[in-house]
Amino acid sequence: MSPDTITAEAKRVWRRCRPAMGTFVDIAIDDTRGALDERDRHEAMTAAFAAIDRVAALMSFHDANSDLSRLNAAASRSRVRVHPWTYDVLVHARRLFEASGGLFDCTVGGDLVERGLLPRHHRIAQASAASFADVDLLDDDHVVYRRPLCLDLGGIAKGYAVDRAIDALRSQGVASAVVNAGGDLRVLGSEPVPIHVRDLDGARLIDAGTLADGAFATSSTPWFTADVTGRSRSASSRQAPGAIVDPRARRVVEDRQLVSIIAPTCVLADGLTKVLAIEGACDLAWFAAFDAVPLIH
Repeated sequence: MSPDTITAEAKRVWRRCRPAMGTFVDIAIDDTRGALDERDRHEAMTAAFAAIDRVAALMSFHDANSDLSRLNAAASRSRVRVHPWTYDVLVHARRLFEASGGLFDCTVGGDLVERGLLPRHHRIAQASAASFADVDLLDDDHVVYRRPLCLDLGGIAKGYAVDRAIDALRSQGVASAVVNAGGDLRVLGSEPVPIHVRDLDGARLIDAGTLADGAFATSSTPWFTADVTGRSRSASSRQAPGAIVDPRARRVVEDRQLVSIIAPTCVLADGLTKVLAIEGACDLAWFAAFDAVPLIH
């Protein structure tokens, strides 16, 4: 089968799926109107996956040469310049940190390293009282830490990658598409797409309604087992054990629960699922401030 697959339906949908960012990324382009030729589709898919790969290279905790690793190695001693995309994610992280009263805090990287859930590339001497308030975002994409700390962008970077992939598709003339990165999903276009979430035991799919021109993200604790489906069944996104850390007590959230967020962008949906998973309750007015809808399955 060729990388571009034409469905047997009247609609013309081209899909590609490949591993990236610790999961499978599935991109489906709907060209029912026949506006794209083979070259257009190829260039659009290539641009979308290139955007995802770029985010992964910049913000990976597992790559000792990424922007994120450079920050954790040196930013407590001097200013570090990062790529504009990395800086943009940090701006989003700052907004969520401040709005959530510190519930969304990317400075839990050291806690995850100590639990063996993230690699130890270098010595990390994290101050026990460190928080995102100790991360200064300076002019010209420079960042500095006020004290030793360790950032992990795993709770937000995948959503940002999905948004960048959608931007890449749109820039190539694609009007209708779905990008699904292991439970972080965004729909481009006004046609409603059915959304399903795999339950905590992986035994059944939960109907989560439909989505058009928006984003949907899912997180679960203490295991990540979400599987969101778009126009048709996607590859499973079951992953190795993960953890969401409550930054108030620096403890792993242990209550089993499956939560989702509907939001305008995937970077917001991805980040807000962590707040919902930690808080374990829905303050509808608070989420509405982000034009987001929380779901506890």
